[in-house]
Amino acid sequence: MDAAEGIGAGEGRKLGTPNRATAAVAIKAEVAASGEIPLDYMLRIMRDESVEPSRCDEMAKAAAPYVHVRLASVDQQISGKGDDPIAMLIQQIDGKTRGLPNDTVTS
Repeated sequence: MDAAEGIGAGEGRKLGTPNRATAAVAIKAEVAASGEIPLDYMLRIMRDESVEPSRCDEMAKAAAPYVHVRLASVDQQISGKGDDPIAMLIQQIDGKTRGLPNDTVTS
């Protein structure tokens, strides 16, 4: 079949099959009708003492990103100035050592 001729019989999406937008609307309607959003469900299961602990753990892991923010990484720079004892120690030994003597290394 030529592209100019269009879609033939039996090709394409079947009637009644939801597309992404329709499926999303249906899910939102279902959640609204139940009155419980997925996060509330996870927290409810996590706090239920009758549920087995392994399932509670899984719910806690799944809910954590929505409840607790992830900390950003922080770069630390040692300037060697001021009252930083580690920076002062690094500055004192820099270039003056070749490592530990062989007799001090233990296995």
